[in-house]
Amino acid sequence: MKRYCLKCKSPFEPVRKNHVFCSSKCRSDSWKINHYWKDEDLSDSRNNAPIQNKIPFIKVEQGAIFNTIKKVKLVDQLWIYAHSMLWGAQDFKEDEQTTFKKCISEYFVNSTNVEGTFRELVERIVLAKRYVLEKPYRFIASPREYLNPKFYNGLESTAKWYRALQEQKQRDPNFGETLEIFSEAILNYATNQNILDIVFYRQIFISLEIYDLLQWYMNAIMHYQFIHY
Repeated sequence: MKRYCLKCKSPFEPVRKNHVFCSSKCRSDSWKINHYWKDEDLSDSRNNAPIQNKIPFIKVEQGAIFNTIKKVKLVDQLWIYAHSMLWGAQDFKEDEQTTFKKCISEYFVNSTNVEGTFRELVERIVLAKRYVLEKPYRFIASPREYLNPKFYNGLESTAKWYRALQEQKQRDPNFGETLEIFSEAILNYATNQNILDIVFYRQIFISLEIYDLLQWYMNAIMHYQFIHY
């Protein structure tokens, strides 16, 4: 009894009862259609090896999406640095840290140079640390208050110190050079985490005899590497 091929619709004499295709080609073509295959997908031209469908990867290196991702990462990294500098002996819950990062993110809202903003905040935190260490009665408030841009005696208040530093630099280009080196060192490790940088900047701080920055740099590295890994 003749049957009609399910693929080409041609009549054929089945050899077995379960035959529904007139030829192996029709059977193969039907299978490829049902599985969404194309002939050019079955093998590559060099060694006939099967090729798997892959999702194309697009590397974003500029634009709004890139800047947003970069900003989020630097906010996270700045919190780690601030933690090591100002509250190193305290631990905070994850939800608390999320609140602190939201406060930090407000300093980046209008930034057109997120790395520059990161370095500025790194230097401002150093200025705050030195200010507190000068007098035993001075202290840093809790992160919830200190990092809030609306808190008068918090990180926001260090902006005037930073402006004064920049004005002094205009008169003396070498003024505050060590702070620039420090902020560069923190930024480099925060973004790349290259352990070779540790040795390099350690030698620089030692040669310049700025031992407070050396200690704070190593503390920050410890937090990046072991506390907030």
